[in-house]
Amino acid sequence: MLVDDNDALRGSTAQLFRLVGWDVITASGVQPAVELAMQHQPTVIVTEAILPDVRGYNFARTLRGAVEHDITLVALTRLSEQSFDELRAAGFDLVFAKPVDIELVHARLVRT
Repeated sequence: MLVDDNDALRGSTAQLFRLVGWDVITASGVQPAVELAMQHQPTVIVTEAILPDVRGYNFARTLRGAVEHDITLVALTRLSEQSFDELRAAGFDLVFAKPVDIELVHARLVRT
């Protein structure tokens, strides 16, 4: 699942993930993401670290609670690399700086 409040970025990023072989569902914010996660039980959730209605720090806990199995949480962010450790401590497994290299993310997810 891919979560981003920016429609254009969400659409283009989802398409890039599809091109490397992933099935992708998308959400524009916290509530739709939680509902979709509960319904579809994704194994990977890729999200913008800061959404208008919640900071990714709290969002990680919320998403983990919506899924009944272990998931890999990935944060995409424009925050400085100094924030990466905070995001990992908040529950994200992987953190990538935007603009993101989809092939790099794909390679890391395949190894996870």
